[in-house]
Amino acid sequence: MPYNYLGVVIGMKRLPLSAFNPLLERIKSKLAAWKSKALNFAGKSTFVQTVLPSIPFYLLSSGWVPKSLLEKVDAHYRKFLWSTYGEGHGLALASWEELCMTKANGGLGFRLMKPFHEAFMGKQLAKFFDKPL
Repeated sequence: MPYNYLGVVIGMKRLPLSAFNPLLERIKSKLAAWKSKALNFAGKSTFVQTVLPSIPFYLLSSGWVPKSLLEKVDAHYRKFLWSTYGEGHGLALASWEELCMTKANGGLGFRLMKPFHEAFMGKQLAKFFDKPL
């Protein structure tokens, strides 16, 4: 039976995607608060680059999360970026992969969640080998 400890879902088995719904709800509520504001593309891109990635960082650094959760988080970011004042889908002018490239390579420097999660898991693995039980 999974339980929450410091905002992280903990369980003995691999957790289903539904166990991470509180994180998705936090992201949705943060986006809903900003959808009513008339942000232009520059404002939305700054919001997606700075504010939104900080929400799941603690969860990503604490343990394994499903790949589908990472994809859903990225999908919420994309939808917010391309939507017109929170209504409808809007027209995507470039692919998300192109926008996530570094600015030196022609992108906008957005962050994909999957590489961050892999980096955090590598950090946990390094800590394990530095100080074994």
